[in-house]
Amino acid sequence: MSCKSLILNLMSRVVSWSERYPGRVGTISGWFQQSASIFSALLVLPVLMRVLSKDDVGRWFAFQSFLNMANLVDFGVGFAVSRQVAHCIGGGKKQSGTDFLDFGSGWDGVALIRVTAEKIKRCTVCLAAIVGTIIFELVLPHTRLIPPGEGDSFRLTWYMMMGSSLLITATAIENTILNGLGKVYLTRTMTGAFFFLNGLLVMLAAMEWGKLWAMAIASLISALIYRITAAFALRKAAPEIFLPERRKVWRPGFIYPLLRVAAPVGFVNVGSFLVSSIQTPLIGSLLGPVAVAPYYLAQKIGQFLNQAARQFLMPQIPFFTRAFGADDKPAARRLMLKTIGLNLAATLAVNSVFLFFSPWFALFLTGKSIYVDQTTLAVMALDYSILGIAVSW
Repeated sequence: MSCKSLILNLMSRVVSWSERYPGRVGTISGWFQQSASIFSALLVLPVLMRVLSKDDVGRWFAFQSFLNMANLVDFGVGFAVSRQVAHCIGGGKKQSGTDFLDFGSGWDGVALIRVTAEKIKRCTVCLAAIVGTIIFELVLPHTRLIPPGEGDSFRLTWYMMMGSSLLITATAIENTILNGLGKVYLTRTMTGAFFFLNGLLVMLAAMEWGKLWAMAIASLISALIYRITAAFALRKAAPEIFLPERRKVWRPGFIYPLLRVAAPVGFVNVGSFLVSSIQTPLIGSLLGPVAVAPYYLAQKIGQFLNQAARQFLMPQIPFFTRAFGADDKPAARRLMLKTIGLNLAATLAVNSVFLFFSPWFALFLTGKSIYVDQTTLAVMALDYSILGIAVSW
């Protein structure tokens, strides 16, 4: 057998196994995504600390955190879309007392969800662009991140970074539909590849030019590649929803019910941001950019470990919802309790690792004693434990 035949046969076996055990593959691909994220940090952070000033390193990370504010305009729509897709594939049975909407069953229902979600996403991307513009033009000039009178020198950097953020936001439609179809492994593999590419391009731009604007352009290029890849993946995985006979007529009446279903998750996302994501830019705004790196590093390590623990949870959600859509509540309950138990054990384990071993890892990563004190670390570990346990429910 030729080398080409062996490779094709191996790829066929991997795809077949992935289709048979999508939950397991979803967990593994989630770990791949997490590894890609931390590997990108391993590549980028030491390079940035070597070629940029401490102020510019702090600005880069603070700008990224501020731009996450623009994504709050999604307000839980992505999660609601993913859940509704899984419900339609499971049969789409309407059950009283639930918040699943009557989009229909099978591919007809998924096609209608896609059209509805795209209409909403166009509005949210425009809102995100407005929020990002307001932050830079009206908020940042009153913080210590941008010195007085130097806003113009950071304008290109900000808007290139914002363009990257908006492309990633727009990609959520494809990813949420793929997740609802049970192909979590596919979206996480693509996201992991994006992390690798983004980290590599940003690192090369920093080494070559040593300027924030060059790094921002590199990030924009990688986000554009990610956007195109996700669109192609959805067409390949679910060509049925793009057939001419399934081009659904736009129904504005679905907008409000879907937003009503998404609103509780949206409030949770806003709360999560106010508790967690705002901390890094807030530190930079109040204490100056030089104070950002120690906390940012601790936060990223903690988030990485806790997201790794949640890889047991997230791939199972579409199958829980599919069982619910088929009105098989005993199966849904069994899957729920098993997954919550795994998440509980994993969350407590990773936060113990975070508390006792992350200072050593931070020293190994940076080669410098740049880290938060032990009391701050203990509070962060307790916070992550509570949030990690609660999020599964």
